[in-house]
Amino acid sequence: MPRRPRALATFASLAAVLAVGLAVSTGADAKRRTDCERAGSRTRIETGQLRVYDVVVRARRKPTSTSTYACRKGSTRPPILLLDDRGNDDTGIDNLVVLFDRLTLTSVRCAPGVLSCTQRVRLLDLGDRHSRYGEAAPAGGDPAVWQAVRALPSLSGAMVYSAQTPVEPTPDRPLVDARIAVVGADGVTHELDRGPGVEADTLAVAQLADNLSLFTWRSGGVLRAATY
Repeated sequence: MPRRPRALATFASLAAVLAVGLAVSTGADAKRRTDCERAGSRTRIETGQLRVYDVVVRARRKPTSTSTYACRKGSTRPPILLLDDRGNDDTGIDNLVVLFDRLTLTSVRCAPGVLSCTQRVRLLDLGDRHSRYGEAAPAGGDPAVWQAVRALPSLSGAMVYSAQTPVEPTPDRPLVDARIAVVGADGVTHELDRGPGVEADTLAVAQLADNLSLFTWRSGGVLRAATY
C-alpha cells in the first residue's frame, strides 16, 4: 500500500488537533455564557444592552412560583435575581425603566402573615452589579401608607423617584401628601419637593449632554425641574 506523503499526514494531524481544541473551547464558552436566554422564560423588558425576564415554576401544570431576573447581554456572569415570590424581600415589582445598562423599578414588600406592605424603589447598575434603594415613605413617615409611583435613572448614575400617600388615591381616599426625591450615586437620598400639590405621576426625564439628565414634574400647577 502506498504511503501518504509526510507533509499531508502532518497537515491531517494538525487539523485534527485544531478541531479538538476548537470543540473544547466552544464547549467551555457555552458553559460560561449566560446570554439572557433561558428555556421557558418570559420577557418583561428587553433592549440591546439587557433583558429582564420571568421564570415560572410549575407543578402538575399549575404555576407554583415566579422568579424575575435581570441580565446584561454578552456577559458571562449569572443573571441577577430581582424577585422570588417564595421568600425574597420584594414580593412584587413594577414600572421598569431601562437606560443603557441601568434599570430602575418600584417594588412592594409584604412580610409573611402581615397585612400591611411597604414600598421602595431600586436602581440596578448591571455594569458593576450594584444596587441603590430609596424608600417611598419619607423619614418619620408610616411606610405602610406610602406608594412608590415612578423611578427614573440618570446618565450620571443617580435615580429620581416619586411617591404619594395614600396608596392608589381615590375620591373617597384623596391624596394627602406626595414627594419627589433623588438617590445620588453615593446612595444618599435627598428630598427635592414635597406636598399635596406634587403630582407624582408627572415625573419624567430627558437626557442631556455632558452625562446629565433633566427631570421634570408638576407641583402646585407649576412645572419644576432638576438636573442630575
